[in-house]
Amino acid sequence: MTKFIRKLGFIAVVVLLALVAYYLYDNLRERTYTEKIAEIIHDEGTRVFSPQLKKYLTDINPKVRERAALAVGRIGAKGSGKLLFDLVNSDSSLNVAATAAFALGLTHEKKYALPLLDVALDYSLKENPKLKDLTKVESKIKLNSKMSVMAVKGASLLLDSSMVDAIDMLDGFLNHISPEVRQATCLAYARGEAKNKGKVLMNFIAREKDKDVKISALYALVHLSVKEAQNIYYDYFSETDPFVRILSVQGLGLLDTPEQVHELTIALNDNNDKVVLQAVK
Repeated sequence: MTKFIRKLGFIAVVVLLALVAYYLYDNLRERTYTEKIAEIIHDEGTRVFSPQLKKYLTDINPKVRERAALAVGRIGAKGSGKLLFDLVNSDSSLNVAATAAFALGLTHEKKYALPLLDVALDYSLKENPKLKDLTKVESKIKLNSKMSVMAVKGASLLLDSSMVDAIDMLDGFLNHISPEVRQATCLAYARGEAKNKGKVLMNFIAREKDKDVKISALYALVHLSVKEAQNIYYDYFSETDPFVRILSVQGLGLLDTPEQVHELTIALNDNNDKVVLQAVK
């Protein structure tokens, strides 16, 4: 009986040591890239800003830092804005910094709206680096533009109509070399409910050459209920893209003129059901 108890005790000790060894191995060993991403996704799904997730913001792999930054933004834990803004300003990878800028907008920490636009402006001023290698110049411009785009997008998620200085600052980005930045700016006016920017958008859409950017400006005009843009709404009434025709019909719906009624009546016979539905409204 004594020998049996001793054997059980020995087995118990061996099992305990094995468990301790596995615990130490599992917690001290370096995680693989796949394991890190899986942990980040898990924390994001459970809305837990864990110490491990915070650690991944400084991981050696920029792809891990980038994914961690997005997760932190989506979780939106109190005080996470500062961590993300630090990444925006200090990370060695512009891709990570750009993702952190967008993620910052997801935190709803409104105090970072203007600082993000400052970041976008800083990178806009870097669009013409003095490099001899054309490939390097084009690559740097592309990265700088991405940073500006993501910073404007992040800021747009934080804007509201009371942020006069930030909304006024958007005007300068309408002259940006990158159409993606100009497009993000148009959408930022809409998200920020910038009701006083109707004339700015109308002048902008008249001179803009990029079709996608013009459509974003049209969306902003409609969203902001700018009645003075009636001629612009008429211009897009016969577009081949049904989404654009819907915007046109929505814009015309803001008016109260015989011409508007005539155009909406025509829209009732559109070959796209969604356009017809919008005309009915």
